[in-house]
Amino acid sequence: MTRLSVLRLPLLLPLILAGCAASDPAASAPGEVGRVVARHLRCEWQVDPLGIDLLRPRLTWELASQERGAYASACQVLCATRPELLVPGRADLWDSGVQPAGREVQVVYEGEPLSSRDVVWWTVRVLDSHERPSPWSEPARFELGLLEPSDWVARWIGNGRPAPDQDEDFYADDPAPLLRREFELPGPVRSARLYVTGLGWYEAWINGRRVGDRVLDPLWTSYAERVLYSTYDVTELVREGTNAIGAMLGKGWYDPLPLRMWGRLNLREHLHIGRPRLLAQLEVELSDGSRVTVASDESWSWADGPVRRDNVYLGEVYDARAERPGWCEPGQDALGWAPARLDPTPVGPLHAQAAPPIRVLGTLPAVGRHEPTPGTYVFDLGENFAGWVRLRVEGPAGTSVRLRYGE
Repeated sequence: MTRLSVLRLPLLLPLILAGCAASDPAASAPGEVGRVVARHLRCEWQVDPLGIDLLRPRLTWELASQERGAYASACQVLCATRPELLVPGRADLWDSGVQPAGREVQVVYEGEPLSSRDVVWWTVRVLDSHERPSPWSEPARFELGLLEPSDWVARWIGNGRPAPDQDEDFYADDPAPLLRREFELPGPVRSARLYVTGLGWYEAWINGRRVGDRVLDPLWTSYAERVLYSTYDVTELVREGTNAIGAMLGKGWYDPLPLRMWGRLNLREHLHIGRPRLLAQLEVELSDGSRVTVASDESWSWADGPVRRDNVYLGEVYDARAERPGWCEPGQDALGWAPARLDPTPVGPLHAQAAPPIRVLGTLPAVGRHEPTPGTYVFDLGENFAGWVRLRVEGPAGTSVRLRYGE
């Protein structure tokens, strides 16, 4: 990967309030509106999550009122396969009925059985302290991921290069691999989902555009116990005709250097390790209802990328001369690309990544710069943070620019 630091994320703790009662809101007079409303609906603490892997997810919301001391005394949840079915008596997945006090925080879905890829729309209304119902909330939704191992037709792939035999050889150039494949879509696209992970890290691309805004994904786990994958809505990235999908891999914690922590502990002897690898499954539904699946396998190709070395602790070496312009766009010359290799190294089962991802949250301009010696510049960013430098330089090809970080 081209960015190898850990970002600091703010801790967000939404205040969840609620209450309940025991009368049927449907019996209230038409148009009667309570003084408490439900808003900011969340499923598993996420807004409209994609690719969750729980069959009975938990639903929460926040309450709002114009009155001091107002509270909810009851709640009712509706779940349906389409938003237009979110009406009492028509909800085809679940109608919770009026729940008594204390049941509306982390309400567990108890409707019709769910399965992989299902989309569930839901809404909620609450009763105030006088048992008057609020309007139904704006609909929210959640979507299930790939719940069964058999749902995955994708296979782990990499470049097939073995790890070095000698410790000193780990510090030589070992370019981050690029993986790609072109594919055809025979008609207009209705929807598309990309289920993807990479060890240690990955960045995914479709038709020259980056997929999502996550960085340093997936989050670190004990890879022998479980591997996390992410789900992306990529409907706007694919199109009828020829397309290209690609990924760049980074070592992360899966292929570390044989550094001695505290002078004695070799990370490679204490972590579940392997060579950089990708697992990607793109599922496209066309407007006529047919489906096309593009999965990582031997039909993909790989080539060395411009990141020549990367490590969590020692940073990276990037060579702009090794860039491959348009490498993840259709119509590229196959020269210099080799068939991808299957990677049979065992890892743990796949799980949907539920924790908030690492993202770039802002940009800090330099507040100061000085030159202590000719050709050496010190930039002051004004505060301590975790992130990456964005630097624009000019010079002849082959010129080296060395960045060092300090606090």
